Amino acid sequence: MTKKKILHCILHRVSTAWAVFIIALVATIWGSLIVNQVEQQQIKQNVFDYRVERIKTLIKNRITAYQQILHSGIGLFAASETVNRQEWHRFVKNLNIDKHYPGIQGVGFSKLISPQDKETHIKEIQSEGGFFLDYHIRPE
Repeated sequence: MTKKKILHCILHRVSTAWAVFIIALVATIWGSLIVNQVEQQQIKQNVFDYRVERIKTLIKNRITAYQQILHSGIGLFAASETVNRQEWHRFVKNLNIDKHYPGIQGVGFSKLISPQDKETHIKEIQSEGGFFLDYHIRPE
């Protein structure tokens, strides 16, 4: 073999080696970018899943708290012959709703009033005065 052929063969092998090296380097960088992107998507999905679970837990806890208030009201009615407005007011006041149950805007009950007791009921509430002077049952 002549020197020229040997040099050509060496250059061909070196250029082939460089070509393989560059292709492998590009493939490695490209693969690394894809793996990094997949990892970032998984992290985002995990953060999203965590937040969803946290919100679900908070909602369940809030609903449980609301149920506890309803059950305590049932307990008040079960333990009393009748519950009047003053007793209910004291009951609700002692719940400390603003402190313990943020978000609840009010707790009330509806009294069943028979047609024959309607006028007596209206006069009884109006006799409390103040805001209730113009009390009426609606709808009629």
